[in-house]
Amino acid sequence: MNDQQKRKLRADYKFAPTYYGVIQIENTLNHKIFIESVANLHNRWGYYQLNLNQNFYHGTPLQIDWLRDVT
Repeated sequence: MNDQQKRKLRADYKFAPTYYGVIQIENTLNHKIFIESVANLHNRWGYYQLNLNQNFYHGTPLQIDWLRDVT
């Protein structure tokens, strides 16, 4: 990749739209709800799934419910 391509890629990234929104995760067994506002709505659900599957939020009610429901 040459310098001109790198500059174009940086400019495209800089001016890419940001999709703000709200994430809601509901436990279907006990109906507890986790809600968070996020700046990058498109990537956030995958981020939560990855971190919850890797026990990143250990000890939190969200993680405890996730592990109980997944296993």
